[in-house]
Amino acid sequence: MDTSWTLALRKDIFSLLFQHKYIWYLVLSFVLNFIVYWVSPEVYPRYILMLIPLIFSVWIYLYGFEIGKNNLNMTVISWLFKFMVIAVPLLILSQYNNPRLAYVDDYVLKMIALVVALSLCAVVYFKDQPNRHILFVIYLLVVRLGFDVLVLPVRAMTGDDEYYKREAVRIGRKYTDVKLYEDTQLNHITTFYITNETQKITNRSNQLTDAAYFIVDSCYMDRFALIDSFPDASFCGTRWVIKGEK
Repeated sequence: MDTSWTLALRKDIFSLLFQHKYIWYLVLSFVLNFIVYWVSPEVYPRYILMLIPLIFSVWIYLYGFEIGKNNLNMTVISWLFKFMVIAVPLLILSQYNNPRLAYVDDYVLKMIALVVALSLCAVVYFKDQPNRHILFVIYLLVVRLGFDVLVLPVRAMTGDDEYYKREAVRIGRKYTDVKLYEDTQLNHITTFYITNETQKITNRSNQLTDAAYFIVDSCYMDRFALIDSFPDASFCGTRWVIKGEK
């Protein structure tokens, strides 16, 4: 459980934030941008990742007022951070035999390097108490680098986005003269990859004589002989390919 929010539970929180113009600027930047992104349609969590460093800076600032105090707040946070710096390397090692890591080149060496780096950070964290707040941020940055090296390549090869892309590329290569039939809806990313393969804009048409093949959705599947199918991301369904009369 993340207890870092408890750093803000103090009577003088606003006076502390107001007295430091840069910190107050970070607070406003985080809150206002967070609201804009969070209420936007089709929001993805990754859209607010760039805001995290802003709030980290605020937590470090507030943490500085708690250093040296022997209260419940500091005790809980201290033990939580200690648990994390020990548990994360062990959690990473537990994934050694995960078959999905086969998609990562030299994953054994990369995993060992990551665990060693995190272990060294943990040793320094336990020894250098005055700078623990800075060391913990460094620790999180190393974890993030490990995520980029070990997790993102797996997602790129096995994730849904890669599957949709692969299928769209296949359709574009196989049916070079293709259009959308009438008001058939298709994800714009899928349309991009089909267009990229055919080197033609994937237009709409209600005339079967305008193309050799057409893409249809479930509204038209009973009216034509279906010769192929592929997944569509935005509309959570399947799209079909039919023959045109060109």
